[in-house]
Amino acid sequence: MRGLALVSTLLLAHCFYEVPPLADVVGDGAAPDAETSTNDSGLSCTCVPPIPAGWNPVVFDGDMQPACPSGWGAPMDWITNPTAPASTCTCACGAPTVSPSCDAAANFTVQFGTTNQCNGPMGTVSAAQACTSDNTAFASNQPLTFVKATPVNLAPTGGACGAGTAMQTIPPATSSKGRSCSLQTKLGTCMAGDACVPTAPPPFQTCISKDGNNACPNGFTKKTLGGTAVNDTRGCGPNACACSITGSCDPPSLHLYTVAFCNANNLVANISADGTCYSTAMNLTGLVVLSSRYNNTFAVNVACADPSYAPTGALTVSSPTTFCCL
Repeated sequence: MRGLALVSTLLLAHCFYEVPPLADVVGDGAAPDAETSTNDSGLSCTCVPPIPAGWNPVVFDGDMQPACPSGWGAPMDWITNPTAPASTCTCACGAPTVSPSCDAAANFTVQFGTTNQCNGPMGTVSAAQACTSDNTAFASNQPLTFVKATPVNLAPTGGACGAGTAMQTIPPATSSKGRSCSLQTKLGTCMAGDACVPTAPPPFQTCISKDGNNACPNGFTKKTLGGTAVNDTRGCGPNACACSITGSCDPPSLHLYTVAFCNANNLVANISADGTCYSTAMNLTGLVVLSSRYNNTFAVNVACADPSYAPTGALTVSSPTTFCCL
């Protein structure tokens, strides 16, 4: 009798670790370390957080492809960490071939006040270069002697640009080659309900894996995606380089009237719609603007551009698998 016994379960300092039933194991009764321990077959056991359903225990290295360590096998190779410098996308446009105008109907935010703070009643008045009917009330129990106005949606219209020239730089991508190895023994258990797996020697990490791009469960915080190839969808867009008019309208002069048809005898205010609080020619306790118009404006900072032409797409991996490591 050699004093040897065939066993399938070893007690490892809070870990009960099952080794393959082929092993002849000699036990000496020594108490193992609380976190890891070496069993009599030469494998070390590590307690890890409970492994959720659908996840598999693995050892993983995202940058190298070393041989699988003891207790782990069935190596799988992965493409990981695809990276590249930032892409650049430019749509080169010339000067406008036709100048735009600032004569479309627009809305203006108007606010009256009893002081030069213009912090009284506020409303939205519609106006155009031709006299425009309106019906905006500004109620007050004190004389309104100041007013300010700001365009809401006044912008250049019309105009034309020539064809643009697309210029793009899509730098080449690089990636790493990693490897995972799956568990070749049965999972053991730890006294706290955690799982017990053979310890991963460097450069491997102790991980779990699941097909697809998934959030990592509690306890496994280091995420890497591994795939079968680099999936490069980078480009420029979202559409082809197409130049259009950009710019703004110089603040116009806004005319407000308390009667229809923009009668000059009932002019409440003639101010620059630049957001500045101006003194009015009237001294009314509440009023209703019944008509309005604007003039003295023109397009400024006019250019041709395609501000939407920008880098699109991304670098990912094909058929991803998620690796979450301790």
